[in-house]
Parts: sequence; C-alpha cells; structure tokens
Amino acid sequence: MMENLYSALDGILSVLWNLLCRVSSIFLRCLVFTTRLRSTIWERLASVPFLKKPWERLNEILARIDSLWGSPGVENALDRGLDAAARAADFISSSALARRWLFGSALVLWFFAAYPPSYWGPWYRYQSGTASCYGPGFYYKPMANTKIYLHGRYSAAHRTLPLGTSVLVRNQENGKTVLVSVTDRGPFVAERIIDLSMAAAAKIDCHEKGVVEVDLYTRRKH
Repeated sequence: MMENLYSALDGILSVLWNLLCRVSSIFLRCLVFTTRLRSTIWERLASVPFLKKPWERLNEILARIDSLWGSPGVENALDRGLDAAARAADFISSSALARRWLFGSALVLWFFAAYPPSYWGPWYRYQSGTASCYGPGFYYKPMANTKIYLHGRYSAAHRTLPLGTSVLVRNQENGKTVLVSVTDRGPFVAERIIDLSMAAAAKIDCHEKGVVEVDLYTRRKH
C-alpha cells in the first residue's frame, strides 16, 4: 500500500518538476527575446534628435555597469553559479528523493508564509460587531501610541484593549482573517468596535464596503 502511495507521489512530483522546467525554459526564451527587442529599440532611440543627449548619458552609465558585470571575478562567480544550478537540476531530475525534499520544503515554506507563528493559537473570541477602516484624513497623523499612522501597516484602533495587543480579526462574511496590533483609540462611532488600517482592511475585503461584520479574537480570555 505504502509503495503504491510513494510511487503515485513520485509520479506527480515528476510531472510537476518537468512542468517547472518547461515553464522556466519558456521564461528564459521570452527574456532573451525581450532583451534583443529592447536592444533594437534602444539603438533606434539614438537617432531621435531630442533624445540624443539623454541617450548618450544613460548609455555611459550602462556601459560602466556592463564593465563591472564583465569583470573576471563577477563572470567567474556567475559561471560557477550557473554550473551549480545545472548540476542541481540534473540531480533533481534523476532523483525521486530529491524531488520529495524540494517540493516538501516548498510546501513548508508556503505554509509558514501563509500562516506565520504569530497566527498560531490559542485564540479566544473577545468581541463581535462592525469594523471600519481609517479614512485618508488620518494618514500620517500621530496615534495613541505616539507613532505616526501608516496605512500600509497592519494596525487598528480599539476603545479598551491595551495598546500593543495582538488581535485576530475575522470577516464573518468570507472567513478571511488578518492579524493586527492595537496602536490607537477608537472608533468614535457607537455601533463600531474596531477601526482597521487600510492594509488590514484590504486583507479581509473591508476597504471596498467600508464596514463589515467581524469577530475579534485575542490570545487571553477577558
């Protein structure tokens, strides 16, 4: 039974590896084609009168970069890297165990990227109600923790939770979650329980509607 399972798994991984190699090959061919096309367009730009001086200056900069890349040390390092990559690809193609390790490691990395340890429980439901998001009028203004509000960070405003508390916010409609840190006080609308930064609101699809029904979870029972 286990042998059949391993055989099926190896077959699937072999197909995935071959597909990955094909996609990589197509990508490299497209890259080469794009580079050649860009070179052709680049040479034609030199004939445009008002672009001649900027083109010459930029060409000098690119020539310096090419000279750095063309130095013996860099070329040797690139050659060694390409040789190592080719040997690794050959080894993975010929070894089922290597493919298991490769795709297993990729799966583990994906899991930790999607569910970092900061998401791990236990989480206890603290509150349910309406969440909203910060408007543009709050951008770059100081918050209750004295820091400047940056809409790209996962932060939130809550009336009573201590500043710095980690809160897991779950959208009741679609089940999406986001982990935020309480950095400010609010919201100041009676029926709302939390204000989310724009980045946090976007992660649970709150930024388009403006308000959504959510459940709040904390690491401690209150």
